[in-house]
Amino acid sequence: MKTIDRNRDVAGFIFTTRPLMRAGFIFAAAIVLTMAGAVPSIAQTSTPVLTADEALAKLDQLNDEVAKVWASSPLAFRNLMLVNGAEGFGDYNPRDGNTFKAGETLMVYVEPVGFTYAQENDRYAFALSADLSIESDAGHIIAEGADLFLIDDSSRVQIREFYMVLSVKVPEIKTGGYKAIYQVKDMNSGKTGSFSVPFAIGE
Repeated sequence: MKTIDRNRDVAGFIFTTRPLMRAGFIFAAAIVLTMAGAVPSIAQTSTPVLTADEALAKLDQLNDEVAKVWASSPLAFRNLMLVNGAEGFGDYNPRDGNTFKAGETLMVYVEPVGFTYAQENDRYAFALSADLSIESDAGHIIAEGADLFLIDDSSRVQIREFYMVLSVKVPEIKTGGYKAIYQVKDMNSGKTGSFSVPFAIGE
């Protein structure tokens, strides 16, 4: 995995990225129990009702369906939140509140969905870039920059479970309400998507 960490100072804001972490296809194993119809939940029985081959075949079928939905999806984002940090996919430390002081780091955890893959020999590569602008509640742009976050990776399988942590160091600005607006582009397909995070500068 290559993460281009651009520590750029734009109008007083320091923009950084944190590396992506991956967690395999954990979600597929979790939801097959509810989607397979005749398969009881783990809470109902600890005795396997499928053979290993049957379980793997069902998981492969489920993954094929997920791949179809993923390919037809726009670039979207889930589990967006302010955090103090993250150790892995879904393993984040939510921040208590959204009020910051100058010099603190505004850190956003997000899980992109629907990006595309470019096949390179026996590997599947993806690449995302993100612009960021900071706006006041009145709609005035305080700072902005293009391609501040650039992330690319590849694997022998089409990885879908990963996260980004995007960080910006808050400069000296007046108290009040603001919004961090992220514009993300899928470098392989040209798909674009956006999300925003409201925050405040306190005394």
